Amino acid sequence: MAIKNLNNRVTVAFGAEDSQNDIKKSKEELFEQTVAIENALLKLEKADTLLNHWLQEYGFHEKPDPSLISSARTPSNAMRKAQAQKWYWEYDYIFKFIDIVSNYVDESKNLLSQAIGVE
Repeated sequence: MAIKNLNNRVTVAFGAEDSQNDIKKSKEELFEQTVAIENALLKLEKADTLLNHWLQEYGFHEKPDPSLISSARTPSNAMRKAQAQKWYWEYDYIFKFIDIVSNYVDESKNLLSQAIGVE
């Protein structure tokens, strides 16, 4: 049995009770950290999915040539013209994708920072 002075009051504390409270507090902290890490992993998986989709849709072997879009002539490689058109018409869509992924990454970083106690 130990005597503690809390806020100018003397209370009697039992070692076993303190240990139980410490264990309960540790379990709660571990649970919160686990949830934060799971949420961060989920957001990172979403970001990875979006990035993979983005790479498949817009990862052209050659840089799109915007001059091909308005060109009346048929380029030697019609696929390059189609890629340039896709890039031109979906330019805003590409940046929305990037913004979404950035948000997932930022949220994940915040969750992981909270999980390790850095804010």
